[in-house]
Amino acid sequence: MLAAGGDAAAAIAAGTLLNARFLPMGVALAPALTGGVVRRAAEGQAIVDASWALGARGGGCFDRDLMLGATIPQYPGWVAGTAIGVFGGEALGDPEALGLDAIFPA
Repeated sequence: MLAAGGDAAAAIAAGTLLNARFLPMGVALAPALTGGVVRRAAEGQAIVDASWALGARGGGCFDRDLMLGATIPQYPGWVAGTAIGVFGGEALGDPEALGLDAIFPA
């Protein structure tokens, strides 16, 4: 957003709104988490869109184990994808050379 000419307030507002979805997700999941504050906080870190949706059983019920289990393969995949992008991104060359402007005009 900043690179496109937006100001810092707009970037902060956009980031805040994007991440605000985790508040109702966490509130809905909270009764399914067990243990003390530290354990519940650690398990809450497993809330990502896909694992939350998989763990939701409807009617306010969650399968905590399924949600946590769904997060396990996502985390290394996220880290690996980020590492590939950081270390291998230069191998792609110039993105403009891909010719995607016709498909995705600016």
